[in-house]
Amino acid sequence: MGFRLEKLNLDLGETPIENIFLNDFMPMGDGVCVKVYLLGFKYALEDFSSGKLSHQTIASNLNIPLSDVYRAWDFWEEKGIVKKHYLGCDLSDYDIEFLNLKRLYIEKLYKPQKSLTSSFEKPVSLDFDEVIRLSETTEINELFKKIRVLMGRYMHPPEQKQVLEWRATYGCTTDLIYRAYEIAKEKGKNANYIHSIIRNWYDQNITSLEDLENYLLENNERYRLYKQVFERLGLMSRASQIQKDYINKWMDEWKFDLELVFKACDESILRTNEPSFPYIDAILESWLEKDIKTLDDVDEYNKAHEQSQKEKKSADDAKKSNYKSSSSEVKTKLHNYKQWTDDLSSDELDDLFRDN
Repeated sequence: MGFRLEKLNLDLGETPIENIFLNDFMPMGDGVCVKVYLLGFKYALEDFSSGKLSHQTIASNLNIPLSDVYRAWDFWEEKGIVKKHYLGCDLSDYDIEFLNLKRLYIEKLYKPQKSLTSSFEKPVSLDFDEVIRLSETTEINELFKKIRVLMGRYMHPPEQKQVLEWRATYGCTTDLIYRAYEIAKEKGKNANYIHSIIRNWYDQNITSLEDLENYLLENNERYRLYKQVFERLGLMSRASQIQKDYINKWMDEWKFDLELVFKACDESILRTNEPSFPYIDAILESWLEKDIKTLDDVDEYNKAHEQSQKEKKSADDAKKSNYKSSSSEVKTKLHNYKQWTDDLSSDELDDLFRDN
């Protein structure tokens, strides 16, 4: 026999919420933002930090789109009461840290605001005369041109002013700002998202494109892989999503080692004299079908292929030679008739030719 207690499947616990949030911050957010914050806070109290839960879990439990969850975290991050900890180069993959509002008040690091502009840094405010002056410099003018081309629209003066204030507040380069715009464009996000990207980089001591690349190389294995393949091909640009999809397929779906991918890159350059992802893909697909898994397999296959080509060429040359020799000996019915000149010697034929 044994003894057991009935397990209660109901959650009858409690989630303590600071009055600072209820009084000062909850009125700022809409219903979705408040629900996302509260449910996420509950998960944090239950110590779901091992990756068992995700943003999708919150979306499913609240029956809302995943995009609303991301919007809520963007909103509360703008308010300065949560902090995102990115897990890689994918800016939709991050943990949420709920900042202690009492500590923020005590340390006087935060004062509740009713606007979306909120930061622990002291934002730099520029007047429009300064914006106009900076916009006339070559560096800023080129930045605005690139952003206009990327976004496919005109940048209004308030947006230009906002960009220049980010640059002054966070000390970042124009290249880094443009990269933030590229990421926002890929994600379909707005200016608030761009601001959060730049601020997050600032928190990681990233103020230039070089800093960002070094950070990603140190913290993200897949980004390092993209960069290695591009360097092998002699490409200086960043990988597009299509190119990333190719590399992901080679490594994750087809399970090729990096050395084999490098070998395919080399053969692509030798055969086409330019980097071509579809051509590399065709080479690797051919190797996959032939069960080629190592560099030795590639060498053996290439040697066998070369030998086969030589044998084929020799056979073709022999056929051509036999055809020519047989063609020169072919006789028609006319060759069966004896000509009256057949019995004449060469001298007699010469005399006959002169007489005629």
